[in-house]
Amino acid sequence: MGGCSAFSLTGTDADGFFDLRVLAEPRAVSPLGEQSYAARLTTFRQVDGRSERIHLDYIVVRDGHNHIEVTRSQSDETAGFAPLEERAEEILRGLEEDPS
Repeated sequence: MGGCSAFSLTGTDADGFFDLRVLAEPRAVSPLGEQSYAARLTTFRQVDGRSERIHLDYIVVRDGHNHIEVTRSQSDETAGFAPLEERAEEILRGLEEDPS
């Protein structure tokens, strides 16, 4: 992300043409599994004629052969990653208890 902290996506979908601007920033999280990574992607949408930010938060964890992704979308810029970390930890504990 250091070399690409902003990008855009363009194309068409069921609603027609779209031109989406995205800001990307890594986020620090507690060590989870063997490797973990967190990021926040921020995009913008128009609501009643004004621009609103939407934050897409991600934590990705690798633990052995398991790949876990925990995500959420929300509009609170000050929201931390603690709820996502807690959910990722719950999933890892579940895998330890029942590895099948």
